Amino acid sequence: VGSEKFFMRELRSILGRWEVKPLVVFLTHPDGGHVGALPKMLDEKMLKQVVSPVDEALSPKYREFSSHVKGSDCQVSVGEAGERIELDDQIWVEILSAGGKGLRNIADNRNMVMKVHWKGWKILVTGDLGMLGELNLITNGVDLSSDIVLMGHHAWGFSGQHQFLRATGAKVIISSGARYPEYEMPRERWVKHLREEGYHLFNQWETGAVVMNFSKEVVTIQSYLDEKKRVFLQR
Repeated sequence: VGSEKFFMRELRSILGRWEVKPLVVFLTHPDGGHVGALPKMLDEKMLKQVVSPVDEALSPKYREFSSHVKGSDCQVSVGEAGERIELDDQIWVEILSAGGKGLRNIADNRNMVMKVHWKGWKILVTGDLGMLGELNLITNGVDLSSDIVLMGHHAWGFSGQHQFLRATGAKVIISSGARYPEYEMPRERWVKHLREEGYHLFNQWETGAVVMNFSKEVVTIQSYLDEKKRVFLQR
């Protein structure tokens, strides 16, 4: 959901324009820049269910949300590995790995990794998972197969190593991107290698939001800022 500033400046107006009111939110990790909008969204009666990677965190905004949600009609649960959360007919979220323990661990080390199943299509959501977390998933034999990978970047390490992306079988990678902090910008060598390997990379520093339209046979992945940046996946 992003930060409180992002919600107030952008997300709220986007949701209003599209006439969308989110009821269920899945959190990858309890970083203020990712969960900071939760208290505002709760105040505006947007949330009915929140699935969190952890039951407590040091993030001030996460703690504010945890305090405000008590007594509301919003249900909060902590995701567990292997859990399947049904959203609609043929649409569900599978929890591949639970959030890391350790209250004083950095948020990027407490990622909950998920796979969204949308009528046969699979989107792997890794948050800011780092190299060690990626290797653990491979070592543990977790089914990473997906059509699209939606990923961020670990603050202290590297995200999106090649053996991990190979294990997913995906051909479309949607990566967050920002000038600051520096680690949020995809590295040039990594970008070059992905293109050489035939991946379709959506670097959100360049593409802005990425819109995915699903049908039974085709999914369209479209850049919001560049109408020429569009990929079609077919079964």
